[in-house]
Amino acid sequence: MQADELPDDVRLEIVRDNAVPVEDSFHAVQNMLIEGAVLAVLIVFLFLNSWRSTVITGLTLPISIIGSMIVLYFLGFTLNMMTLMALSLAVGILIDDAIVVRENIMRHLHMGKSHRQAALDGTNEIGLAVLATTLSIVVVFLPVAFMEGILGRFFLQFGVTVSVAVLISLFVAFTLDPMMSSVWYDPAAHPDAKRGPIGRAVAQFDRFFQWIGEGYRGVLRWCLKFRKTTLAVAVASFIGTFFLFPLVGVEFVPATDNGEFRVDIETPTGSSIDYTASKVRQIDATLKRFPEVAGTYATINAGTTTGDNKATIVVTMVEKAERSRSPIQMTEPVRPALQQIPGVETSVGAAGGPGGGVSAPISIIMYGDNFTVLDQLARQLMAKLEAIDGLIDVKSSSDDAQPVLGVRIERDRASDLGVSLQQIGSTLGPMLGGEEVTDWTAPNGDNYTVTVRLPEWARDDVETLGSLPITQSGATGSNAMVRLDQWRRSCNRKGRGKSCGGTCRGRSASRPICLGSNWAR
Repeated sequence: MQADELPDDVRLEIVRDNAVPVEDSFHAVQNMLIEGAVLAVLIVFLFLNSWRSTVITGLTLPISIIGSMIVLYFLGFTLNMMTLMALSLAVGILIDDAIVVRENIMRHLHMGKSHRQAALDGTNEIGLAVLATTLSIVVVFLPVAFMEGILGRFFLQFGVTVSVAVLISLFVAFTLDPMMSSVWYDPAAHPDAKRGPIGRAVAQFDRFFQWIGEGYRGVLRWCLKFRKTTLAVAVASFIGTFFLFPLVGVEFVPATDNGEFRVDIETPTGSSIDYTASKVRQIDATLKRFPEVAGTYATINAGTTTGDNKATIVVTMVEKAERSRSPIQMTEPVRPALQQIPGVETSVGAAGGPGGGVSAPISIIMYGDNFTVLDQLARQLMAKLEAIDGLIDVKSSSDDAQPVLGVRIERDRASDLGVSLQQIGSTLGPMLGGEEVTDWTAPNGDNYTVTVRLPEWARDDVETLGSLPITQSGATGSNAMVRLDQWRRSCNRKGRGKSCGGTCRGRSASRPICLGSNWAR
């Protein structure tokens, strides 16, 4: 497209690719799945000290994962973030059943039993405990799939995937592992078996683990001797977790480093687009002074930021290896730097708020029938929020009041003159809002849309609007032109705050004011 369709002086660049962070997250989960499987197999070898036992138990992983994918296919699921996360979580669980079964079979082999008899006795002896362990995992994760709301949609495939994977691993532990243990002779099953350098090194770990086991027996004997003290410590630890919970904090989704942050810009109400553009250039120059900034993309009166006095700058940062600060951390030095620019208000933060704006972790919606009283209460609450340490960028939707010209019609007088409300709307609409009437082709071949409406000075002048002519409908026997001020009651200027968006559904009877605030990290 760049070479065939565009002029030579026009260049296309990818400003923002939302697929990149999604792909990075997907590959990260894949890598975590593989790393978890490899580490699980290494831990098994470290404790069992037998490569044959490691192979027998390790086969549970690929069989369970492949089997889970087959089930996911028939359920209509895909390999997405939630299913891969479920498999990566289940990697450490899938091999548990096989380890318990194999270890018990090894114990029976040490008793001098044959491989076949040891496989039968070991599996039968431990079968009920393994079944109970697996089913307890299923009853924890499977109900997650039936949660309602947004979380339910997120975790539907997660809960089903974990449950299917552990059930398949249970089947493998009860079938494949005993069968291979009964037919595959393992010299390491004998305690006096000769071992190589790796085996002798692992044996040292076994002796260290046995020493830890002896210490654990001493602690266990003490706990059984002083039962009341042990119970008191357990209860105190449980109660103490409730006091630690507020220190941890809660959030729906943790902040991620996608290499971008956003600056929302607002100039005074009524500012021209040229004035806003000049402020955008100042802010853009300030942002590019930071070494972490790789590029910026600015828009004015576009997308969800409507109005000539509103703009947005999406800032792209350099690669993670080339910087030491995340997008959230970058907001700390950027915010005071932008506050030095006069005549503009800025809000800096990670993108992802309602409508794609800067996210506001704290949001308060106030309702009331009297907008004046509501605005006063909102400003009192804003003052209290600004006094709280850690809260920044406290904003109110009432601060974005826009000038509105209201026209009140005397219905009886308009009816006597033969003018309907539909005629009034169809006449004032094109004159004030504009109407596209045709397309014009310039001599150089460029196409322009021709919109007809009153000039800006006429739209803002009450007396000029009062002289607008309206054609009578003919119901009174006349098709003459009448002036708007002949049947209008008044034209008043008002201030209208911005809407709070979809958060105020179902409360149309009351007028809302939204308060939003970010926090300093």
